[in-house]
Parts: sequence; C-alpha cells; structure tokens
Amino acid sequence: MSYKNIECDKILLISDTHGDNETYKKIIKKNKPDVVLHAGDFYDSKSRDSFDLDSFKKVVNFYIEGNHGIKEKNIEYIKKVTDKKEGKTRRLFMYKKLIKDYEIVKLNGENFLLIHVFDDEKYNFFCDDEWFMYRLKLNRLIRKNKISYVVFGHSHKVEMVQYDKFLAINPGSLTAPENEGQGTYAIGLWDKKEKKFNFKIKTV
Repeated sequence: MSYKNIECDKILLISDTHGDNETYKKIIKKNKPDVVLHAGDFYDSKSRDSFDLDSFKKVVNFYIEGNHGIKEKNIEYIKKVTDKKEGKTRRLFMYKKLIKDYEIVKLNGENFLLIHVFDDEKYNFFCDDEWFMYRLKLNRLIRKNKISYVVFGHSHKVEMVQYDKFLAINPGSLTAPENEGQGTYAIGLWDKKEKKFNFKIKTV
C-alpha cells in the first residue's frame, strides 16, 4: 500500500489527553511542529460533551480514537453486553475494534504506525487468547507496511524501545500522567545526515 509522503523537520507526539481542550494547544504553540500525531483517547465519557473536536482537528494532523473513543461511540452496545454480564463478548468486541483503529503515516519516507494499544501489561485489557491474536495481527501490520516507528498510548507511561526493525514510542499522557507526575510528550527531529528521526521526551 502506498501512502502520501510528508516532508518535515519536527514532529510532535501526544496521547491520552482525555478531554483537555487547552494543554495540547499550548504545547503545539510552544514547539511549532510541522506534524502532530495523537495516539488516542483525546476524550472520554466525562468530557465527551464538552470536548471541542473541531478545534482539535484543526491542529492535530493525524489521530486515532483509542479505547475511550471506541467505547463512547458504541456505548449502547457496551451497556447491553455488560448488563448481561457477557464480559468475553465485550472484550472481543473491543479487540476487533482496536486492531482496526490505526493510522499509517509516511514522514520523510519513513512509515509511522499510530495505534493506541501496543503493550498491555499494565491494564490487562484483553485475556490471554485475545491478547495473543491482537499481537499477531499487530505484528503482521508492522511487517506488511515496513513500519519504522510505532507510536502508541493507553498506559499513560513513557516508553521508548528499539526493536529489530522499528522504534516503539509511548509519549505518555499530556494531562493524566502515570503516578500523578508531570504531563509528557515527545518531540522528533529529523537528522538529515543519518536519515532518521531522533526523539526526546519532554514535560509540560
């Protein structure tokens, strides 16, 4: 599959802002990135009605829903299976939705995979069988599209891990960080000599 390439010098990675309408705008204004990627959960049940989606779309170039977005869009179904205590049905539904909730972006010739859930150790979002199938499909997605960078969120925890073929980055949460610390985000600068992005985690 071919994706339109975007040439850029600086990119901003954010995630899990959970309805905040101001902080991400301040970070964008401060850093002046060429491209902004959001790894999901830009709103939740508490902020769905107050979240300014139009303003969000004007300044965030690429984004995905995340588990909260998927849940809110399918809230009646979720309530239905929850009322019947069909936990497995609910998890399978979320697994099937989450693996389809991704975006592939080509920046300076490098393919980025934007997906909300990459590492599920903290939240146990799926049971073992579902997690195995999710990772299997995720790995196929990475290999098939020759992904160089995986940008994810969900855990609110900063992570940056170099695998054999790609770098996985979780910028943490901009507004609801793990352990109630400072909010975090990531800045990627293009190294013209090395032909790659170098990333640094920053605090709000």
